[in-house]
Amino acid sequence: MKEVNEEVGRLGRPLAPQSIEALSALLSRYDPSRFDEAAFVKEEADADARLYRDPRFRAGLVATLEQKVADYREAS
Repeated sequence: MKEVNEEVGRLGRPLAPQSIEALSALLSRYDPSRFDEAAFVKEEADADARLYRDPRFRAGLVATLEQKVADYREAS
């Protein structure tokens, strides 16, 4: 995850801490011998849904789209 975050960061769009946490949690449960693609896709979709409900993540996303600096004080 650290390598991915650094690579994405070099592109000027670092991963949000919430994204890193979600991806780390998802990948920590990965077991190649018991991999169930449908279950993995559902878990990933559920993690995405949780991210978009996170007020800090939304504040950062909106600020990025509006090309502004996010004000996280209002997103607690």
